[in-house]
Parts: sequence; C-alpha cells; structure tokens
Amino acid sequence: MRHQVSILGLLCFVSVLCVGCSVSKDKKPGCDEACTVANMSFNELQERFGSNEIPKRFDFATQYVEGVSYDEFKRCINEAVKKKTTAEALGCSTRAHTVCVSQCENDGH
Repeated sequence: MRHQVSILGLLCFVSVLCVGCSVSKDKKPGCDEACTVANMSFNELQERFGSNEIPKRFDFATQYVEGVSYDEFKRCINEAVKKKTTAEALGCSTRAHTVCVSQCENDGH
C-alpha cells in the first residue's frame, strides 16, 4: 500500500511540473497552423523561425496552399473585381485559409 501511495504522489508531482511544459518541436502540427505557416511571407518566416524557409514539419501543407487555397483566393479576387469591392471586404484570405485547412483535414492530416 505504501508503494501505491508514493507512486501516485510521484505521478501527481510530475503532472504538476509538466503543466507548463512545451510541446515537442518534432510533433507534427495541425492543419490550421501548418496552412498558416506554409502561407507566410519570407519576412514572417524569418521573424518566427529565424529562416525564410518553411520548416520541414509544416511542409505537408504547402500542396494545399499552392493548390486549393490559391485557387479559392483567385476566385475570390475575381468576385471582388466583379462586385467592385476589395479582397479584404470579401474575406478572401480567410476563405483561402479555410479551404486549405479543410482539404488538409479531409486528406487525413
């Protein structure tokens, strides 16, 4: 019984210590974050990661940013021109991001 109590105590202690633990940088990110990173400018990448290259763990989202996301953004821009409004007013960036995340998740990421 004494060992059970001490093991339980140790587990609780470790759990409390790890509340502030950071997530491993090797852990694969979700589609939302990956689509955001894969769509960053060189300056944004440099500021966040210290390099203007997309880190390997986010690479899987590049195909969605360059594919369905880009296509949706172009469609939205054309819609903005026809409606004589702006891409910002139509939320083109948000729409493109949503499509990126959706396709990424549909593909099982």
